[in-house]
Amino acid sequence: MNLWHSRRSRLASLLLYFACYIGVVLYLTRDIAISDSLLLILGSAVALCVVIYGLTYGSLWLRSKRVYNSDRLLQQEMRYSFSEEGIAYEQPSGSGTLVWNDVFKVAENRDFMIVYMGRARTVIVPKSALDGSEEIDLLRSLLRSAMDPAKLQLLA
Repeated sequence: MNLWHSRRSRLASLLLYFACYIGVVLYLTRDIAISDSLLLILGSAVALCVVIYGLTYGSLWLRSKRVYNSDRLLQQEMRYSFSEEGIAYEQPSGSGTLVWNDVFKVAENRDFMIVYMGRARTVIVPKSALDGSEEIDLLRSLLRSAMDPAKLQLLA
């Protein structure tokens, strides 16, 4: 499970909760002057959103931890090599290659290169594990030459 992957959907749901809460409170207090209670309504809506976000984040974190603790393969050290053929992986229990056609998409953020093998299965490559900006640029160049541009979300 990937917490980064679901950040946008959590924020979108928070906006929906915020709007619904405001709507329900305004409906229930329609006989009271809004100017008297607007600050209280907005403050309680923000507090509710913070609580919901915290509970959602905590729930995802606990589920992710449970999945990791129950899967011995995830706990093994894994080495990846990127080439024009695909991504070769090696770990104590075995090795293999994922060809570029089987990669769902690749996204990049400030700290990571995220290779999606499906909608929920990823390989997260910390940029700090690469040898500086030259190697990061080399990986970007390899991805651009090996993959369909529609599957790439790179920063540079």
